[in-house]
Amino acid sequence: MEAKKDGGINLRNWNIRRAQIIVTYECNMNCSFCINYELGKKKKGFIKISDILYFLIYLKYIEKLEECIIVLLGGEPTLLPIEMLQEISDLAHQFGYKTEFYTNGTLNEKLLELDGYIDFITISNYGKGLLPFHNMNYLYDFKKSSITISKLISKEFFKTFEEFDSFIDQTNKLPFNYDFSTLQETTPNFSSYQPDWVETKLIPKLEKQDVRGNVGAALYKGRLIKLPHVHLPKIEDICTLKLYPNGNLSTTWKSDDMEIDYKNKVIELLKKIQ
Repeated sequence: MEAKKDGGINLRNWNIRRAQIIVTYECNMNCSFCINYELGKKKKGFIKISDILYFLIYLKYIEKLEECIIVLLGGEPTLLPIEMLQEISDLAHQFGYKTEFYTNGTLNEKLLELDGYIDFITISNYGKGLLPFHNMNYLYDFKKSSITISKLISKEFFKTFEEFDSFIDQTNKLPFNYDFSTLQETTPNFSSYQPDWVETKLIPKLEKQDVRGNVGAALYKGRLIKLPHVHLPKIEDICTLKLYPNGNLSTTWKSDDMEIDYKNKVIELLKKIQ
């Protein structure tokens, strides 16, 4: 397979409204930099399909979103039964939405079963090689889903800008999308993870800067660089809705307290059309 032109990046897709569903806080890894690190230890269980259905109706007929990407997050989403993940994706497609999926890639026996169900699958790369793990050549077997490998820019992987630059050149030979991200400033021990060269050497070289919500994004050699620690002027204010495992709907990562009473709004809508 040949490498994708310009890394397969589509900045238009980056700016399509995203509605995020945290399907579980549970995870089979223990990454201290994860935004849900503490919650994964305390809160167990999976989201209900009925809550997702209410949410999709709310998006389509109350928010009136004709175009949307439903993003499934965790914890680790592949802890859910494969049939449940397929059902969630089928429901989203019935409403005309595409689906996106973030995974650590450790439960790889499930991933191929999601080919064609999930439109965009993003696998976190926690290793030092190009692929997340040594046994992941099966990624070449995906026929329908678009595969992205995502890697943190950290001192652990890239001590110098030259190491990062060389790694970018290697990713451009792969048939997958590949993107990179810095950590958020609120991450514990942010300065111990964040290389100094990000500010002095990488950011000045970025081009085609774009933003969505509070996340800055730009291209470097055709690869998407997400910069949640950089506060760029917003091109468009796009608020991302987040549905939590307990069924509550919010607009923040910090709380799963109910902010939007979406279920009652849907119930009132259904009463009107009966």
